Amino acid sequence: MADFVANVALGESLTPLGQLRFTHVGPRQFSTLTYAPEDTRADERNGAEDTPA
Repeated sequence: MADFVANVALGESLTPLGQLRFTHVGPRQFSTLTYAPEDTRADERNGAEDTPA
């Protein structure tokens, strides 16, 4: 059972990295990171390169 799910992004352009899930099973607590698909991350990087600084 997932207790909390957070979307994780990097940098000022908020490039999506994936989802971080905080879970508990009985007394044990743990977290897992599921990466976003590679094509989603590549699209975000390409868009950031086209933006003038």
